[in-house]
Amino acid sequence: MKIDKEKHKKVKVIDKIFNKIKVKKMKFDKEEWKKKLEERLLEKFSVSLKDATPFEVYRALGETVMSFIAKDWYKTKQEYSKTKQAFYLSSEFLMGRALGNNLINLGIDKEVKEFLEELGIDYNQVEDEEEDAALGNGGLGRLAACFMDSLATLNLPGQGYSIRYRNGIFNQYLRDGYQVEKPETWLKYGDVWSVMRPEDEVVVNFGHTSVRALPYDMPIIGYGTNNVNTLRLWEAHSIVDLDLGVFNQQDYLHATQDKTLAEDISRVLYPNDSTDEGKKLRLRQQYFFVSASLQDIVKRYNKISMIYQNYSNEGFSVAVLEEYLLCILVTGVSIFFKMYIIWVGVFIAFSGHLLVHIIQSIVIKRYVPALVSSIILLPISVFLINEVIHTFRYTFSSIVISSIICIIVMLLNLMFIHKIMKKVSEKIKN
Repeated sequence: MKIDKEKHKKVKVIDKIFNKIKVKKMKFDKEEWKKKLEERLLEKFSVSLKDATPFEVYRALGETVMSFIAKDWYKTKQEYSKTKQAFYLSSEFLMGRALGNNLINLGIDKEVKEFLEELGIDYNQVEDEEEDAALGNGGLGRLAACFMDSLATLNLPGQGYSIRYRNGIFNQYLRDGYQVEKPETWLKYGDVWSVMRPEDEVVVNFGHTSVRALPYDMPIIGYGTNNVNTLRLWEAHSIVDLDLGVFNQQDYLHATQDKTLAEDISRVLYPNDSTDEGKKLRLRQQYFFVSASLQDIVKRYNKISMIYQNYSNEGFSVAVLEEYLLCILVTGVSIFFKMYIIWVGVFIAFSGHLLVHIIQSIVIKRYVPALVSSIILLPISVFLINEVIHTFRYTFSSIVISSIICIIVMLLNLMFIHKIMKKVSEKIKN
């Protein structure tokens, strides 16, 4: 009896805790949702709300949800670009139907159902129009999907990677007492929940051939939060879809052979690997999505590194040489005229430039160009500046004025240097 009482107390405490938790909900304005829904029905299908079919309402409703989460999705990506992320690579993600799950996570599922009911629309019919995303079919896929949901809900920076299978799940029926499988076609009308990102397309090389990896981003909405994570899905395409010469020779089958072979990579989840050809296709799938994902991670690691990606080592060498020659010239002129106030301003500006490189490396937690030289030269520069100021006893105002002038000159010189770096890099690449 004593144990039962303790258990009862614990249950009461837990209930109190959960009752105090306030889950964030999206603000739901019926008039605004009705307006957006009508706009999308008119734009996509040229129908009014009262004449729309359940399929048309589903598509318009999905696009409406996507429009409302767009800002949060963008803000989440911006925040993630400033910090470390976890990347989850999985051959499958069993996400389930997105409409109901997204509405629940936004905290507006009841409101939407009541809203549609007032309009004379059966929500269940609308929801049934959505095909299951054929991106997984087992425990591995469900585990990966739950992991992505958890990351988003807990506001943890993370992104998933997988393949955008055209036929990830199969339909089955009985014929003559035997099970027969048919491919499902979840993408036959496109997918309202994913956004194509052609600007992030990469090329995957297999040695004898290459394919394009075209990414599609799917939002993963956190429960009770404004956080929206991303699941990036790769779709395989050929470099050239059609061999026109072969086509004009009426050899239509071989004219599109490269296109077919490339698209086979992202066609089916877990293709039959009982033969060597099946094993090769599975291996190509794994290599395809891992290569594309790693290229994407390296490419998008941080925005600061993107600034330097178009510059060659030769370009950086020319820039460093120009800067050091300028410092030597200023030092020589100062010694010749025995006037060091300009030298002080130049080296204060130069020290600031070195400090920026060090801070960049600390912020992004990786190496940046000129980091090593900055670490070596910064204490030397500070020491020399201090010695000159104390030797010649320059006033604070004169130092400030000289520093401001030299910093402006340094910024103009940096703009000039970057132009030279770009030209040198382009010549080297060509």
